[in-house]
Amino acid sequence: MFRIQRVDILINDDLTGVVLFTSCVVGGVFTALVGGCWTFATHRDLTVGISIISFFIGFLLVRRMLETTLDRVQFFAKKI
Repeated sequence: MFRIQRVDILINDDLTGVVLFTSCVVGGVFTALVGGCWTFATHRDLTVGISIISFFIGFLLVRRMLETTLDRVQFFAKKI
């Protein structure tokens, strides 16, 4: 059976994972919107491709930045 502390760590990890994934998707959508608007204004025939590439770049950049936050949350959760 789980002890009370282990259940708290399990719940804490699940909640932070969902929040960080949602933040990554929002960052990707924002960069896709900015890249798509800029491409639509300058090169209309490349808008869809640039928007898709911008989404993946934004998603990966936000994920990379938030990995340190996730590592810190997991470290302090294990420390408690």
